[in-house]
Amino acid sequence: EFVVVHDDDDAWDPRFLERCVNHLDSAPPEVGGVITHATVVIEEIQDNTAVERNRFLFSNMDVVDLAKLSVENQFPPISFLFRRSVMDAVGHFDGTLPVLGDWDFHFRVAKRFQIDVLREPLAFYHHRTQGTSGDYGNTVVAAQEKHRAQRSLFLNAHIRDALNGNGAEDGTLKGGELLYFGELRRDLTD
Repeated sequence: EFVVVHDDDDAWDPRFLERCVNHLDSAPPEVGGVITHATVVIEEIQDNTAVERNRFLFSNMDVVDLAKLSVENQFPPISFLFRRSVMDAVGHFDGTLPVLGDWDFHFRVAKRFQIDVLREPLAFYHHRTQGTSGDYGNTVVAAQEKHRAQRSLFLNAHIRDALNGNGAEDGTLKGGELLYFGELRRDLTD
């Protein structure tokens, strides 16, 4: 009934599933998923052991804002529980994307469904420091160049679809157009 993407190096507070499932069980069908706040855990690998160096809140958000989500991913996958029916409606994660598959999926979900926010830090998003690679590396840190290149390819594909008339036929803003405006907004605030 519910799905979550749980990377092998991320973690949950023991209450994560209970709180999220209870929330979705009582939410109306237009709520496709729920996120919790997430704590970023900065760590290094020393002698095959993760050593924590720092931790901080990933984002202090009250709502998932589609305009902000068009600029960049607003939450890590570990903090997002969603209905299986949502995945059936918007499609699975795009396995052809080497990185940013979570952003793509989150964006597609948010275009069609409301995503609620539980303002509790019940998920832990582990980042390994720069220089950690191989099995212990995170793409967010170890593959930053790949992220930058993939971001451009991702945006180009969606903007190209919008420019070619693919997407919404009812005159509403298409996904590619929203991503384009998000990129403009990002450029203006940098």
